[in-house]
Amino acid sequence: TDGIIAFNRDGLIIHINSAAHRFLELQQVDLSFMGIMSKLGFDRTMPEMLEQDFLNDADRNIQLRDRFYKVSFASFTDKENMAGGVITVIQDVTEAQKLDNMRKEFVANVSHELKTPLTSIKSYSETLLDGALEDHDTAKNFLQVIYSESNRMDRLVKDLLLLSKHDSGIKLNLQDISPLNITRNVLENLKMAADEKHQQMTVIEGEEIPQVSGDWDRLEQLLFNVVGNAIKYTPDYGEITVTVCKRGGYACILVEDTGIGIPEKDLGRIFERFYRVDKARSRQMGGTGLGLSIAREIAESHGGSIEAKSEPNK
Repeated sequence: TDGIIAFNRDGLIIHINSAAHRFLELQQVDLSFMGIMSKLGFDRTMPEMLEQDFLNDADRNIQLRDRFYKVSFASFTDKENMAGGVITVIQDVTEAQKLDNMRKEFVANVSHELKTPLTSIKSYSETLLDGALEDHDTAKNFLQVIYSESNRMDRLVKDLLLLSKHDSGIKLNLQDISPLNITRNVLENLKMAADEKHQQMTVIEGEEIPQVSGDWDRLEQLLFNVVGNAIKYTPDYGEITVTVCKRGGYACILVEDTGIGIPEKDLGRIFERFYRVDKARSRQMGGTGLGLSIAREIAESHGGSIEAKSEPNK
């Protein structure tokens, strides 16, 4: 799986494997010491390469097109124990690099999500301490904002803890569950939120819906997140239709709405943690940016899957 290239002390290629050819997209014209070093971003001569100081500090990460590689060098000796040449090892570390970038992005997102409500809480608290408490109406409004922002932080921390549990392997309390019963239960609990926006919620029941082995609380949360999103992003007087049916050997739940829709470029990323199509709108509606990530974790932990199909205004 790693690319291997060996040069003798004169810089001639004495071995090169197919992985190295593939990684570097080598043509016949590139098959020389200088050609390959140029591809790897090095401008050293072979005598310089054989110096121990260089070999001790030669490892580096490079990017070629959309892939990331770790390049390492080591010298080898001949029968007389003299330096015989250099071996170059090229490892594809693209997935590790992507995970590292996601980790950095995740930390930055968490910091930002916590900083926003904390700034509001701090500034409103300072104003109250500076004398705004005496004006009861102002104080009440300020306290309402502080309460609202602290609730938002509480939701965020709970969602993060839940994702952490899934990452470390959550234990499911499995039981036989009727997908139709759990769907009706969720819609009944969300009826008030839909009524406030004068939305029509309908359940369509398919034939021969199989029971599933699942954790009621987790599956309920999955549906809460998905149907809750449908309510949140569907305008007043809109319609939300939930179809429970059998598809292949699986129980299938389809949640359709007449909402604002999702652009095609965002569809593949909406299940990522903190990914938002419209950041301002999502925060304004109290979203943490983790609801669909949690939904995917729950679906996959049950051996199922979740996907989205949409287009703007549909």
